[in-house]
Amino acid sequence: MRFGIMYDFRNPQRWHIPSARFYRAMLDQVVEAERIGFDHVWLTEHHFTEDGYNPSSLSMAAAVAAVTSQIRIGTFILLLPFIHPFEPLCWN
Repeated sequence: MRFGIMYDFRNPQRWHIPSARFYRAMLDQVVEAERIGFDHVWLTEHHFTEDGYNPSSLSMAAAVAAVTSQIRIGTFILLLPFIHPFEPLCWN
């Protein structure tokens, strides 16, 4: 049996934590989950919300990969209209 966790990175106004501290705490939790033996972490994506719901699963997956070494990283649904495949080439 394998165990995983899911993160949506919501930071609602009622309990709002400054963004840098919030994301550091979430990444620290993923590191701890890996340390205690969780097998995978799942990231969700949602747009146009006021509570900080993760708008970029792939960027967050890269951040998770930078601080972990064993845990598998997955995404639920990626909203392809919001992921431009050539965006770095489009900057002026």
